[in-house]
Amino acid sequence: MPQLYNRVTLNWERSEDAFVYKYEVQSQRYNAAGTTPAEAWLDRGETLSSTFIIDGLDVGYYDFRVRAVNTANVRSAWLTLGVQQIQADGVLPSVDVPGVSGVTESLYVTTNGSGVKAKARLTWAISTNNSEWEAIGVYIDRYDCEFRLDSEPNWTRAGSTDGTFFDYLDQQPGTFDFRVRAVNDAGVASDWSSVRQVVYGLTARPADLTGLNLQIINGQAHFGWNPATDLDVKVGGTIRFRYSTLSSGAEWKNAIDIGQQVPGASNGAVLPLLSGTYMAKAVDSTGNESENAAAVVTTVPSLLNLNIITTDSQQPTFPGTKTNMVVDETATPPVLKLNADVAIDSVTIYMDDWGLFDAVGGLEPAGSYEFDDYIDLGFKQTWRVTPTVAFTVGDTADTIDQRTAYLDTWKDWDDNGKDITDVTATLYVAYTDDDPSGSPTWSDWKKIVVGDYEARAFKFKIEVSIVDSSHQIYISTLQVEVDAPDRTEWVKGNTTGTGVFSVTYTSRFYVEPTLAITAQDMDSGDYYTISSQSETGFDIQFFNSGASGVSRTFNYFARGY
Repeated sequence: MPQLYNRVTLNWERSEDAFVYKYEVQSQRYNAAGTTPAEAWLDRGETLSSTFIIDGLDVGYYDFRVRAVNTANVRSAWLTLGVQQIQADGVLPSVDVPGVSGVTESLYVTTNGSGVKAKARLTWAISTNNSEWEAIGVYIDRYDCEFRLDSEPNWTRAGSTDGTFFDYLDQQPGTFDFRVRAVNDAGVASDWSSVRQVVYGLTARPADLTGLNLQIINGQAHFGWNPATDLDVKVGGTIRFRYSTLSSGAEWKNAIDIGQQVPGASNGAVLPLLSGTYMAKAVDSTGNESENAAAVVTTVPSLLNLNIITTDSQQPTFPGTKTNMVVDETATPPVLKLNADVAIDSVTIYMDDWGLFDAVGGLEPAGSYEFDDYIDLGFKQTWRVTPTVAFTVGDTADTIDQRTAYLDTWKDWDDNGKDITDVTATLYVAYTDDDPSGSPTWSDWKKIVVGDYEARAFKFKIEVSIVDSSHQIYISTLQVEVDAPDRTEWVKGNTTGTGVFSVTYTSRFYVEPTLAITAQDMDSGDYYTISSQSETGFDIQFFNSGASGVSRTFNYFARGY
């Protein structure tokens, strides 16, 4: 770094004497008031020109004089300047202030394995108007950067750079002041240039998913979408799916989760094929969901052949076993919802400060409801089980009287649950091969959206959870349909005797199937009769033209459910 001195530059007009070849320069220091000399005149040197520079003078008052010397060493009288004040850096030229362009946010992946972080980049225009400094060989050396929370009085030094931007790494959310100044080679700094910026960091919502599409392949719903653009979704984030039975007007908050969340870097998933609306959101590494759900609607499953065996509807009375849940019979229609966590007698706050009466003190964080009875299909086979749940959510603490924000800032007048995403409803099934009226061995509870299960009997429950104790769920529909899927049985090469030949199906049907017979090696006039046809099999006998029993070979094809 160059050493900074006080510099005095003396200038005068040249002597008209042609024989003058040099000039002698002296200075004299004065007292602190600048009124009387404090020291004798001091030789400063000689020069051939009409300019002389004196560096390194201490702060104070000085007089300066110069005289000409000719070739005969004859000296002129002294030309005195008069008393001058040396003021140190108080008279230094200013350093041009860099102009702040702004602050932008972005995310980055750390190299030490700590995941995705947020950074704020402060940018500025270079300090340019420094011609007085540049005339003496002094240039901008660096830019110093500092920051602070807007609520803090003290600034924190972040670092320096010789460029026109600085990255504040691992930036936490909040409102911050950022500032920068230019510092030259001589260590002289400009004034600070600052800007205030709200930093969202990892609290910012990720961008909405785009390009969600559905293809039906082998009875499964295959989804694709454009890859997520947010780094904290691609690294450590997920894609979350929800499903609603509605084919129009479906909302994220009133839908159930379907399938497992897939990694945020993926752009494909396979889910059960259902009729209704599928919705998807990006979820970043800290759990923030995208603002709006991408959605796709399909009614294809409703066109497929269904053989509904039974439907178990729990609404409107919900007679099953409730844990931390109650039925609100005053609602239209009646709904199943979470119970209050605190008894009225235990509430200590003033009644004027209560939210909804039945949610004072907050709601239970979790609850469950088990169906009032099992479903017994009578025998073991593969069944398609499809539950249906319909619900809405709301904020019990968000009443009109309790809203303090200005009316024009409300997102909705009558929808206080618009941004609620912490309410989850999960359906479970357990099944057994045994007679449920005896001493059956039930499977563990398993999550279900739709599925094929090989069993005899089933039982069901729903579990509800919330994060915010003021968020409520209102379940209006809760039912399960059991469908026996179409199936066929084809057996060939059966050889009868001359009497009745009995066939027992490999697996029984729920209802008597449609039966087709293909007879082999038949003679003219031969025929057969079928009797005792049922869900479990049939009897067949072949006859010749004389009505006598004969042995023949046949194939059969049974189709049903």
